[in-house]
Amino acid sequence: MTATEVLADAGARKRIEEDLDCNFVVEAAAGTGKTTSLVGRMLSLVRSGVPLGNIAAVTFTRKAAARLSEALQIRLEQAAAQESDKKAKKLLLQALDTREQAFIGTIHSFCARMLRERPVEAGVTPDFMELDETDAAVMRDRFWRQYADELPKKNPQAWSSLKKIGLDIDSLRPLFGNQTANPDVDVVVDSSLQPPDVQSVSANVFSFLDRMQNSRKHAETAAGNGDKAAVMILFLLDRRAHLNQAALPDVIDFLSRFPGASTITLKNWPDRDAAKGVKQSMVSLKQSIDALLTEWAGYCYSFAVDVTGPAVPLYGEYRRSEGVLDFGDLLLKTRTMLRDNPAVRRYFSARYARLLVDEFQDTDPIQAEIMFLLAGEESSQTDWRSLTPRKGSLFIVGDPKQSIYRFRRADIGTYNFVRDRILATGGELLTLQTNFRSEPAVCEWVNGVFAGKFPDDSTPEQARRVDLFAGKQCGDGPCGVFFLDHPVEGRAVHEEVQKRDAEAIAEWIGNAVNNGFCLDGKPLAWEDYLVLTPFKKETSLYADALEVRGIPCNVTGGEGIGNSEELVFLLPFLRAVSDRGNSGALLAWLRGPLCGIDDETLYRYVKERKWLSFGKDDLPDGTDPKLVRAERLLDESRRLVAVSSPGAALARIADLLGLFLLAGSGKAGERRVGALAKILHLAREKDSEGASFRDIVHWLENGPGQEQGLPLRSGGAVRVMNVHQAKGLEAPVVFLANPVAPKNNAAYSHISRDGESPQGYFLVASGQYNGTKLLRPPHWEEKSKLEERFLEAERDRLQYVAATRAEKLLVVSAMTKKSGRESSWNGLEPFLKHELSELVIHPACVNEPARLEQLFLFGDESDPLFLEDVSRLRDAGRERAERVKALFGEGFEPLSVTALTHRVGGAFPYGEEEGDGMPWGTVLHRLLEMLAADPELDIPVTAGRVGINEGLDSGQIARMTVLVEGIRESAFWNRITASERRLAEVPFLVRTVADSEKEKKGAGATESLLLSGTVDLAILEGDSWTLIDYKTNSARNDAVKLAAYYSPQLSRYVRHWKELTKQETAGLLWFVETGEFFDEKGMRVEG
Repeated sequence: MTATEVLADAGARKRIEEDLDCNFVVEAAAGTGKTTSLVGRMLSLVRSGVPLGNIAAVTFTRKAAARLSEALQIRLEQAAAQESDKKAKKLLLQALDTREQAFIGTIHSFCARMLRERPVEAGVTPDFMELDETDAAVMRDRFWRQYADELPKKNPQAWSSLKKIGLDIDSLRPLFGNQTANPDVDVVVDSSLQPPDVQSVSANVFSFLDRMQNSRKHAETAAGNGDKAAVMILFLLDRRAHLNQAALPDVIDFLSRFPGASTITLKNWPDRDAAKGVKQSMVSLKQSIDALLTEWAGYCYSFAVDVTGPAVPLYGEYRRSEGVLDFGDLLLKTRTMLRDNPAVRRYFSARYARLLVDEFQDTDPIQAEIMFLLAGEESSQTDWRSLTPRKGSLFIVGDPKQSIYRFRRADIGTYNFVRDRILATGGELLTLQTNFRSEPAVCEWVNGVFAGKFPDDSTPEQARRVDLFAGKQCGDGPCGVFFLDHPVEGRAVHEEVQKRDAEAIAEWIGNAVNNGFCLDGKPLAWEDYLVLTPFKKETSLYADALEVRGIPCNVTGGEGIGNSEELVFLLPFLRAVSDRGNSGALLAWLRGPLCGIDDETLYRYVKERKWLSFGKDDLPDGTDPKLVRAERLLDESRRLVAVSSPGAALARIADLLGLFLLAGSGKAGERRVGALAKILHLAREKDSEGASFRDIVHWLENGPGQEQGLPLRSGGAVRVMNVHQAKGLEAPVVFLANPVAPKNNAAYSHISRDGESPQGYFLVASGQYNGTKLLRPPHWEEKSKLEERFLEAERDRLQYVAATRAEKLLVVSAMTKKSGRESSWNGLEPFLKHELSELVIHPACVNEPARLEQLFLFGDESDPLFLEDVSRLRDAGRERAERVKALFGEGFEPLSVTALTHRVGGAFPYGEEEGDGMPWGTVLHRLLEMLAADPELDIPVTAGRVGINEGLDSGQIARMTVLVEGIRESAFWNRITASERRLAEVPFLVRTVADSEKEKKGAGATESLLLSGTVDLAILEGDSWTLIDYKTNSARNDAVKLAAYYSPQLSRYVRHWKELTKQETAGLLWFVETGEFFDEKGMRVEG
């Protein structure tokens, strides 16, 4: 688009910034600039005289809030600098001075702010803690275990009912989870249902089994030929002899195991005609059994809700007693406070007179209610659906075509209602269609694909169609949409297709970057590539394929640390440590890869001892050495738990088991080490919040930080994530990976919001009845079909989100239909025309500066370009020396304190400096510098980033993480953080003279020195400074000799610091790894 062309949606964009007294719903298609619209509106409000303190901008994520806050700051600064109108300029400058008064954050942080401001009216303590999703899951499981244990005593009637229908209370945990996740929803039950007629169905089945008993030899022959139906029939024949036919749950379980007719293969039976009769009988029996199981699942449902229902308010009381609120509490308590207290509502309505909401298509329904309560004119109206928003009070931005979070309570029906209500009360709908992200070829392709998927007018399940207009012209180089084909025959193994796809993508990205593949005349770097998978569990496969080829990558939104191999290995051991009676966990650890005891050894041990347990002095003489070692590890770990803090104990246990070595030795070692270090870091955080060791184990069982990526690199890496994590992101080249579709797309819950209160239908499936529906809500057949329509519509929207991330190239992994298997990207495949193999990578655009840099770092010294570049650097050094002489005059020798120390001190005491080399010291210095500036530094992540950039291997990064974590907890670092002032990496330059014969000799031709240096860390305590010089090389040989070698350097620092500051100054040499300290005279002192 040229500068003279007018945007197709220019009118809508103008109204956003100028029509400030109108409520707007802005439907902004992908890449159309939602953040720009929000910031433009906020800037216009400021210019109109609205104080920032009266504006609240609610975002979907904390990252989005940070981006919006930064964009607002930049626009305010630019506008204030360019504004010529004095009044407007004054308002903009005032806004800059009061920038912190505007609220920009998530709905949960917005609610927390209001609750803390009015805790009495909200019925909360002002110092409540906010639980994130992982912590809430841990607390919920802890409560449920306690509730289940106490149920027989506290509610014997409910307990008796469960036993009567054969339900294990732990099978109700998912139902309880659904109820607590949807606190505003009433669970629908039908208590009038009678138990189904089990007798008639079972009688028919028993009659069939009687006939099969008479022809048992035929069934045995068929079973010997591998017939699955025959095997199951023989099982039922044998089990029937022990079946208690008076116990309905036992009969139901027996019937649920009846095989389907599809499992019988006629050729396996000796009498084919008889087998046909067996198959026909099985068809009718299976139909009656399935109908019976459906009735039974519905009959049991009300009994289950009778157990889980009372647990929900009790869990609320439990959270209250702990002084914590989860995300649902924050929303509900804010809603209730605003709805039921008109005075409080009027207060906050005036306080936040202008509400701007981003990503509204994925809002929680309670958030919509809170918004209307704050914006409504009628402060006494309690029905939010009847409220009339004040003029200009609401500005809602979203794209219903990108509504993809139904599993997190996002409801497109709520979006539709809010949109229609705003329009019905005088608001307007604006549409943004100009896409500034993607090339015209990509926009046109997206329009063609989704023209048939989005209707012209929105429906209850689906958003309306809005075509994209390309907002930029075609650039240089290839662009458009390509596919990576994986032809398969017959029943292809899904893992093989995924692996092939991951390898192909990694290979192509590696070749493209290494050969200088260009777009718009610029070679693409690793960070220009984005790999998206449909689901988070597959991200590690694609990351592994990249890292095996040496390609740096960052994983976001995958199973991540919660599914790391090391954690899977570690958990059984931790369970055994925390629970002495858990023989299952003990057995899993003993047989697992961390212990590796074979079954024969375990069998001999159990046969001799009659049980499997370890305890003090449990093992007699002659016990297998592997078992002895296992017991010692277990005893030592339990001792650590008893004498150490939970976080420290866990870190030491990981060290005892050699987990860092295990992680670093395998493929994708850097990422696995980073994941393990992150787990230990998060465990320390839980420890600091008061969690016990058992609490931390339960937290690990729930999968810590599954939504947290593993950002081991600060930049220069391919990004890998699932589509749900990619909203708002973009990249020049995007791969839609993994063409293998999931096996099951069935609905498991449905919430109807059509009536006065939401109605919930929550299915509970279990393997107990061969994967049948264990608990089935009323009207489930109707509700599940309705929910599946919503899910199918959302799958189309998910593909739309994926397809609109690319700026230049979109590559879709496809699977040829010969397999008869639907692809993950089936909605896109019919529109794919060009294979990726058609796209030739041309290295011609690698420019000369990039080549010079590469040659300088890796080149051959015989290469004339390399020699030319080195010559340039030498010339630059001489020019710098000339400038210094011009500034300070002739006769001064520029010299660093370190260089002077080496000249004066002579050879290093042990020949070569010991330790892990310069990169190790560089990383440690950098981490300590950052830790001094930020005591809450995320050490595992930062150590990974800095270490990788400096070339440390995974084992070194792991040791570095443990070392710096230990430093932060040391008494000496507490002294540093308690100091009045901390200055890290302070450079200085002074004119001085050599003050000893050795220094004169070291200085060379002149005694006048221009001395430069860098102080590692300076701390101010009272009126005196202490300069701390880190030493990262080994002091294990003789620290005294090393201190004598380095002390003149520190003495120089102390002298010049004292001259510059006019304050008392002392020095400390700190050998970081051994924890030894020496003063500037080389004398050993306490830190």
